[in-house]
Amino acid sequence: MARGLPPLRVHNFVGTALGAGMWFF
Repeated sequence: MARGLPPLRVHNFVGTALGAGMWFF
């Protein structure tokens, strides 16, 4: 997906998305 972005940033984005999914679902 996003290769140029740093791993930490991508992990943070993914973590936030999963967190939102857990809250919504």
